[in-house]
Amino acid sequence: MKTIEDEGNQQVLKKADPLLKSLRDKEEEYNGLETLNQTLIVKEKNSNDELDNAKKELINRLKELSRVVPIIVRRMGELDHKVFHEAMKRNFNEEDERAIELCS
Repeated sequence: MKTIEDEGNQQVLKKADPLLKSLRDKEEEYNGLETLNQTLIVKEKNSNDELDNAKKELINRLKELSRVVPIIVRRMGELDHKVFHEAMKRNFNEEDERAIELCS
Protein backbone atom coordinates (compact mmCIF):
# COMPACT_ATOMS: atom_id res chain seq x y z
CA MET A 1 0.00 0.00 0.00
CA LYS A 2 2.83 2.39 0.94
CA THR A 3 4.59 1.64 -2.38
CA ILE A 4 1.42 2.43 -4.34
CA GLU A 5 1.05 5.74 -2.46
CA ASP A 6 4.72 6.59 -3.08
CA GLU A 7 4.38 5.81 -6.80
CA GLY A 8 1.22 7.93 -6.97
CA ASN A 9 2.97 10.77 -5.22
CA GLN A 10 5.93 10.48 -7.57
CA GLN A 11 3.63 10.71 -10.58
CA VAL A 12 1.88 13.73 -9.13
CA LEU A 13 5.23 15.36 -8.37
CA LYS A 14 6.47 14.65 -11.90
CA LYS A 15 3.37 16.34 -13.30
CA ALA A 16 3.55 19.20 -10.81
CA ASP A 17 7.24 20.03 -11.36
CA PRO A 18 6.80 21.46 -14.89
CA LEU A 19 3.73 23.35 -13.71
CA LEU A 20 5.59 24.84 -10.75
CA LYS A 21 8.54 25.76 -12.99
CA SER A 22 6.16 27.38 -15.44
CA LEU A 23 4.48 29.25 -12.59
CA ARG A 24 7.83 30.57 -11.34
CA ASP A 25 8.76 31.67 -14.85
CA LYS A 26 5.42 33.47 -15.20
CA GLU A 27 5.92 35.18 -11.83
CA GLU A 28 9.38 36.39 -12.87
CA GLU A 29 7.99 37.61 -16.19
CA TYR A 30 5.15 39.37 -14.36
CA ASN A 31 7.59 41.06 -11.98
CA GLY A 32 9.70 42.22 -14.93
CA LEU A 33 6.65 43.60 -16.70
CA GLU A 34 5.49 45.31 -13.53
CA THR A 35 8.88 46.99 -13.19
CA LEU A 36 8.78 48.05 -16.85
CA ASN A 37 5.27 49.42 -16.38
CA GLN A 38 6.35 51.50 -13.39
CA THR A 39 9.34 52.82 -15.33
CA LEU A 40 7.11 53.81 -18.24
CA ILE A 41 4.66 55.53 -15.90
CA VAL A 42 7.49 57.59 -14.41
CA LYS A 43 8.79 58.49 -17.89
CA GLU A 44 5.30 59.51 -19.01
CA LYS A 45 4.88 61.73 -15.95
CA ASN A 46 8.26 63.35 -16.58
CA SER A 47 7.38 63.93 -20.24
CA ASN A 48 4.03 65.46 -19.30
CA ASP A 49 5.72 67.74 -16.77
CA GLU A 50 8.28 68.78 -19.39
CA LEU A 51 5.52 69.51 -21.92
CA ASP A 52 3.60 71.55 -19.35
CA ASN A 53 6.70 73.59 -18.56
CA ALA A 54 7.37 74.19 -22.26
CA LYS A 55 3.74 75.23 -22.77
CA LYS A 56 3.90 77.69 -19.87
CA GLU A 57 7.19 79.11 -21.17
CA LEU A 58 5.74 79.51 -24.66
CA ILE A 59 2.68 81.29 -23.31
CA ASN A 60 4.84 83.64 -21.25
CA ARG A 61 7.09 84.40 -24.24
CA LEU A 62 4.09 85.05 -26.48
CA LYS A 63 2.63 87.41 -23.87
CA GLU A 64 5.91 89.31 -23.72
CA LEU A 65 6.18 89.40 -27.49
CA SER A 66 2.58 90.52 -27.97
CA ARG A 67 3.32 93.63 -25.89
CA VAL A 68 5.96 94.66 -28.41
CA VAL A 69 4.54 93.30 -31.68
CA PRO A 70 0.87 92.56 -32.28
CA ILE A 71 0.29 88.90 -33.08
CA ILE A 72 -2.42 88.06 -35.58
CA VAL A 73 -3.91 84.59 -35.40
CA ARG A 74 -5.71 83.06 -38.35
CA ARG A 75 -7.59 79.89 -38.73
CA MET A 76 -5.71 77.28 -40.68
CA GLY A 77 -6.39 77.65 -44.39
CA GLU A 78 -8.01 81.06 -44.08
CA LEU A 79 -7.16 83.47 -46.90
CA ASP A 80 -7.32 87.22 -47.02
CA HIS A 81 -10.00 87.64 -49.67
CA LYS A 82 -8.93 91.12 -50.68
CA VAL A 83 -5.29 90.17 -51.34
CA PHE A 84 -6.28 86.97 -53.12
CA HIS A 85 -8.78 88.83 -55.27
CA GLU A 86 -6.20 91.45 -56.29
CA ALA A 87 -3.65 88.75 -57.14
CA MET A 88 -6.19 86.92 -59.30
CA LYS A 89 -6.99 90.09 -61.21
CA ARG A 90 -3.33 90.97 -61.67
CA ASN A 91 -1.98 87.53 -62.63
CA PHE A 92 -4.83 85.95 -64.52
CA ASN A 93 -7.06 88.82 -65.59
CA GLU A 94 -9.93 86.91 -64.04
CA GLU A 95 -13.32 88.38 -63.48
CA ASP A 96 -14.54 89.26 -60.01
CA GLU A 97 -16.94 86.31 -59.84
CA ARG A 98 -14.26 83.79 -60.81
CA ALA A 99 -11.82 85.19 -58.22
CA ILE A 100 -14.46 85.02 -55.48
CA GLU A 101 -15.35 81.46 -56.51
CA LEU A 102 -11.73 80.30 -56.39
CA CYS A 103 -11.09 82.03 -53.08
CA SER A 104 -14.05 80.39 -51.41
